[in-house]
Amino acid sequence: MIFVTGTKRSGTSMWMQALVAAGFPTIGSAFPMNWQDKLKRHNPRGFFESMFREGVNYQTNPHPQTGLYLFPEQVQGHVVKVFPGGLVRSDYSFVDQVVATIRDWRSYDQSVRALLADDRPDKDAPTLPPWLHWWLENYAMIRDVVIRRHSTVMTSYDAVLRDPERSVGSVLDWLGEGDREAAIAAIDPELSRSTPDPQESPPTDVADVFDALYEAVDQHREVPAALVKKLNETHQRIVTENREMLESA
Repeated sequence: MIFVTGTKRSGTSMWMQALVAAGFPTIGSAFPMNWQDKLKRHNPRGFFESMFREGVNYQTNPHPQTGLYLFPEQVQGHVVKVFPGGLVRSDYSFVDQVVATIRDWRSYDQSVRALLADDRPDKDAPTLPPWLHWWLENYAMIRDVVIRRHSTVMTSYDAVLRDPERSVGSVLDWLGEGDREAAIAAIDPELSRSTPDPQESPPTDVADVFDALYEAVDQHREVPAALVKKLNETHQRIVTENREMLESA
């Protein structure tokens, strides 16, 4: 399977829309359940999510209701949207290629708050500050890619909007198939409406590490060893300093 992964509001739906347009068979519907009425304004062209967004593993395969089991060879070449936690929990045999996307944490803050306001209007603000959730999800995603050595292309939300031809075209070249022109045409930069104005921020030196990671991905640069070391140190610091909050979440 071709996994499209990233945090919510990081461009996963945009990538699904592009790959659907390119002609790839897809698992997931544009608007599951009542999302067309409740959430369509956040992704007018569809989310393309399924129960596999939390992972392809014993909890979702076989299907909890029908008992239908999907074998890896049956879904090879199919595109599925899976959030970072789901990628980590997915059986390795199903993960053929990974298209990973990351968004600047400041823009993510505003965008995810707007989504949650419509998705869960009867609930309080997010349990974790968006910047903390952003870090935990992206660190888990990158760690899983490195440890399990998934064949991966990682790009940023902004890079795709700046130059769809380069970003989408290079991914289709890597995948080795798909309608290039249709996929590129599916990217609509006008759909991005959030601005980098977070309500909450991490300590300044932690934010600097976040920015360094995002810049490396956004500019298609290899992450240097010194930054990898800093990422791991920052993760340990974040977990230690926010242990009580994480345990109560």
